[in-house]
Amino acid sequence: MLIVSDNPIIAVETREEERLEEIIQHIAWRLNLPLYSWDCNTGLGRFNQNSTLYNTSDPVAALTAVQEISSGIFFFKDLKYYLDQPRVQRTLKEIAKKFTRQKTIIFLSNSLEIPYDIQEMLVTYPLPLPTKEQLRELVNHFLAATPTAKNMLVPEDMNLILENLRGLTAFEAKRALSQAVVKDNLLDRKDISLIASFKKKIIEKNNLIEYISPDDNLEVVGGLSNLKQWVKRRKIAFTDNNKFNLPPPKGLLLIGVPGCGKTLCARAIAHEFGVGLIKFDSSKLYRKYIGESEENLRQVFKLAESLSPVVLLIDEVEKVLPNVDSSASDGGLSMRLFGTFLSWLQDKKSGVFVVATSNNISLLPPEFARKGRFDEIFFVDLPDLNERKAIFQIHLKRRKIDPKKINIDELAKLTNGFSGAEIEQLVLSSLYSVASGSGTISTEIIKEELKKVIPLSVRESERINILRQWASTNTIRA
Repeated sequence: MLIVSDNPIIAVETREEERLEEIIQHIAWRLNLPLYSWDCNTGLGRFNQNSTLYNTSDPVAALTAVQEISSGIFFFKDLKYYLDQPRVQRTLKEIAKKFTRQKTIIFLSNSLEIPYDIQEMLVTYPLPLPTKEQLRELVNHFLAATPTAKNMLVPEDMNLILENLRGLTAFEAKRALSQAVVKDNLLDRKDISLIASFKKKIIEKNNLIEYISPDDNLEVVGGLSNLKQWVKRRKIAFTDNNKFNLPPPKGLLLIGVPGCGKTLCARAIAHEFGVGLIKFDSSKLYRKYIGESEENLRQVFKLAESLSPVVLLIDEVEKVLPNVDSSASDGGLSMRLFGTFLSWLQDKKSGVFVVATSNNISLLPPEFARKGRFDEIFFVDLPDLNERKAIFQIHLKRRKIDPKKINIDELAKLTNGFSGAEIEQLVLSSLYSVASGSGTISTEIIKEELKKVIPLSVRESERINILRQWASTNTIRA
């Protein structure tokens, strides 16, 4: 415990002031230490007592008063707003210098708020979000405190509720539960989707990631038999049946031709593992102030870890981590982001399965794609004949078209060099053609639409050949 380890000042990285206060209150009770709290409105005073020390709303005055008190835990709620003031920094240095046991200052922060001059005198602690069991206790307390709300959940439903609350703060979880019971005073199975929707809004409010319900399974992915087999073998590490206590796999790097199903694979993998999927929006990563871009990347990783087990999709990773050769023109930002990413990927122990996709390996630093960064690197090439047949089958069935009425064998031969996305668009454009005229979709109509398409493999043949040459010695064909 940081307090009994004689740390005079502890900065707790969290947004959960109320929950942190409850934790500190419990620690003070266990250690038999008086608890003081300070905020900029009321000043410094004993916790849960009406009186405060005279004229201590100023942070320097409050910190000076702390030096006169022999023992206690001091929770400074608003200190983070004053850390850039020289007098506050000087007073904190004096407190650390004259440190005595049984006296600890705790304040809320994030890593960007702590000035360099005082970093060495304090210890930071990232407060983890509530665990599944803590959320179970929270739900039970909520129901006990809301006598009008009836619990209609069977154990299976309760587990689904807890899964959807995971990744939220305690305050956010209480809000989700309140919204779930406000209309009918019931907490039942139909509230699972409502809480999931609430969670999606909360997670996406920072605009960095998108929370996706993975509805697509591996059956909707045409071909890619090696990749499918690899995923199915590692599914055990994400289930409760992991009797060999296998460590969860770290992730995959999918290199390939655009439109060949790399993103679809990520959704199917999440579905196969039975976990959620979050997609990192790289366009929102960069900020103009020094340190903000790196902090955004760290926040994505923290959020992913809080939601684990989860699949984290980083689509077109070359856009997230520009080639480090560009670091001369961007002040070293690319190098710092690259280092942050590699460190997290190497050290993470949580059940976050990373699916990174790339259409252009030449834009990535060579060390990023080396063996060991990911569990495996797969190359997703243009589909072969049998794979094209399977893709036609999938997209025709998805649009409720009987594949037996279409000459799939002929179409598969005619679409040599087409990606899965191009085949899907071929089916869609044929349906639009039928919808704007008369009759039903047929092989002939699809063939007419096919004549209008110049596939990417023709338009960018040189780039695709270079990618294939690299993949032949560095990857496994998916």
